[in-house]
Amino acid sequence: MYKDVARCVVLRRSAYIEETTGQGKSSAMRLVFDRLPRDLDNLACIHIIAQTNRVPSVRAFFKELLTALGHACRTGETSDLRDRVRRRLEDVALSTGNSVAVLWIDEAQAWTGEEFLFLRDVQNALREVGSELVVFLSGEKPYLSRSIEDVSTNRSRAIKRRFASTRVHLRGYGKREVSDLFEQIDRAVWPEASGITWTQFFLPKAFEAGFRLRNETDACMAALLTENALDADKRCQPWLIRDVLARFFVEVADRDAANVAVEAWDWTYAIKDSIDGNAEDGVDRTDASEAG
Repeated sequence: MYKDVARCVVLRRSAYIEETTGQGKSSAMRLVFDRLPRDLDNLACIHIIAQTNRVPSVRAFFKELLTALGHACRTGETSDLRDRVRRRLEDVALSTGNSVAVLWIDEAQAWTGEEFLFLRDVQNALREVGSELVVFLSGEKPYLSRSIEDVSTNRSRAIKRRFASTRVHLRGYGKREVSDLFEQIDRAVWPEASGITWTQFFLPKAFEAGFRLRNETDACMAALLTENALDADKRCQPWLIRDVLARFFVEVADRDAANVAVEAWDWTYAIKDSIDGNAEDGVDRTDASEAG
């Protein structure tokens, strides 16, 4: 995803990221925006979170933009606020060595036609002075694409061409990604000064004896498949693997020992509890695993 976003910036091409809730698009974009300025000559990156539950207000919209841009003055007539936002974006773009600013709008499905048209006007103004505003829209599937289609159909077809001609995909976790994630958990030290890894914290005796979470990759993926928790591409949503790991560690930590036996049911239990909270308490999980 980072490579796709960076390529769009280099090509001065706006794009959109549309995924279902829980895929981790906002978290991923935060990491991307943290790294971009380090890799691309102090690139100016601006982040705005659209208000999904709001009363439409042009003035409030411009004030939100000024706040995101770090502008101290947010008073005046609507036209003053609009001009202030445009000038601020121009200043930000012109202040960089590459004369480009990147704007990321999260929850962009909440934006109105007027707001998208204003953004197009800003792009036009920046191009007049030799600068560029690259825009990334992220939002919930399918509402973002519906919103863009509606604005393009009823207000201006240029909106879709400008901001949504390119889609950046954030895929879920396949077996390779899960294996890599588990290895990182085995190696990551936290707190940083403790010298203790995440796996070691929950299972100190087992860890000392050689237990590693990465060796549980096949068992975890098999349980996810059995519980129909993978998508059509055999991938798991990031929010789910996070919740499964938390429940897995909490359950297995009670049995920590040098010869700890992790059963298939441990993963099944963690998955069931993560999805709907319906994992049965008090069952003999060893028997359940053997019976399954």
